[in-house]
Amino acid sequence: MEFVKLNGWIEKDSDFISIEIKNGDRKNCIGDQVWISKCGTEMEVYAHSDLDVLEEITELFKGNHKRAFRGALIRMGVNL
Repeated sequence: MEFVKLNGWIEKDSDFISIEIKNGDRKNCIGDQVWISKCGTEMEVYAHSDLDVLEEITELFKGNHKRAFRGALIRMGVNL
């Protein structure tokens, strides 16, 4: 999976962060904390997800895309 860009909060008062991705697999959704679109181009991450969930989803990214994903979450205030 590849990180494309950070879209920001889903809505003004939302706890979900929207991230544009490439080659995502819907099978990698994790409960109600991480959602990946059917077409594999959008991911929504709950800002208060468990640390182990965030680590698990980070490992799905290839190479430098892991760092970009983590950086995006940190910019949105997620504690890693």
